[in-house]
Amino acid sequence: MYVTSTKKTKKETITVKGVQGMSVQWLLEESIGVPFEMRYFEVEKNGSCPIHEHDFVHEVFIVKGKGIFVGGDKEKEVAAGDALFISPHEPHQCRNPFNETFGFICLIPKGLENEIKYRNDYGSNAEQK
Repeated sequence: MYVTSTKKTKKETITVKGVQGMSVQWLLEESIGVPFEMRYFEVEKNGSCPIHEHDFVHEVFIVKGKGIFVGGDKEKEVAAGDALFISPHEPHQCRNPFNETFGFICLIPKGLENEIKYRNDYGSNAEQK
């Protein structure tokens, strides 16, 4: 068994082009043998990421506050206790227009952490909105 905590994991400010007021903590990574890597994101008031897409799924569980997720042509207010599934190649975005910090867990298939961690932009399909 492997146990970790957001209290033990490095909190990294996301400095990717177009991202504002967001941080990530990589809780469970491929190196420990997981099939999905688990990340914890926090989005500050007025924080957001640009609309972007990936070749893989995202499974998201909201644990703190509330925010807005855009998926395809749908926009949805989400709050603690809600779960989302984002399909491969589905344009998506999160943002926080609310007064409190918005926090969520996001799982992605193992082996993609390096693609996400070390990219300096969201790729050619990203739209800046």
